[in-house]
Amino acid sequence: MRILFNYKITDRVANQIESEYKKPLNKITEEELKVLLNDFLMDSEKEYVWTEEDIHYICSLEFGSEYDKYDNAFYEVRELGIYIAEDWSCSQLYNYGKIGDTDNFIEYYLTYYTGNSEYLMESIFEIDWADEENICKKAVDDLIKKYEDEKDGEDTIEFHGVNGGSLESEIDNYLKENGYDADGDYVIGTYLGKEIFKIKDKLYYLDDDSWTYNNEYHWYMQEVGKKCYEYFGYNK
Repeated sequence: MRILFNYKITDRVANQIESEYKKPLNKITEEELKVLLNDFLMDSEKEYVWTEEDIHYICSLEFGSEYDKYDNAFYEVRELGIYIAEDWSCSQLYNYGKIGDTDNFIEYYLTYYTGNSEYLMESIFEIDWADEENICKKAVDDLIKKYEDEKDGEDTIEFHGVNGGSLESEIDNYLKENGYDADGDYVIGTYLGKEIFKIKDKLYYLDDDSWTYNNEYHWYMQEVGKKCYEYFGYNK
């Protein structure tokens, strides 16, 4: 890494500038440098400068709404010692701190657009890892261990049928048959990548063994464990 005026640049940047401009760095003025740096990658604060070849990709994650999605890359520039996140929605590159400190990765990158733990719980299993040996992957694995229940709850509900239907309508019918009101609004949030349903006084998620094929459906609702109840403010 080299420091030139107020910029921290990689050796590749320095070498390319000297090669293309045909004079050493110490002979280049700050005004000339600002023009030359437009050909390289730079963080939003205009402090660090690097090339595509300096990048080591860690992962990517799709952010945004159903109709407005962005697949944002997260990587490190090892020579500069920093993490960078790419926001494709505004074509900006943001500094996410020093390599080895994963707090910004967990608290901001994984909660992008919302900045809250609910989005973290949604995104945590949607990460596309390019480097599964990276410390960021370990940070996510540790987070999963922290929130993952040792065992599920005891209750299960099964819905089987043909000719379409929806999970919400099946829950409606189930409640009505058991003397409860049905309102069709059962999802209370996301926990470790799974939607959580509140049915009567219990919380459930849709088990991975659930399946549909053509018009046939088999949905298995599994009661959550203690940690999930606590996360949503319920005693269990």
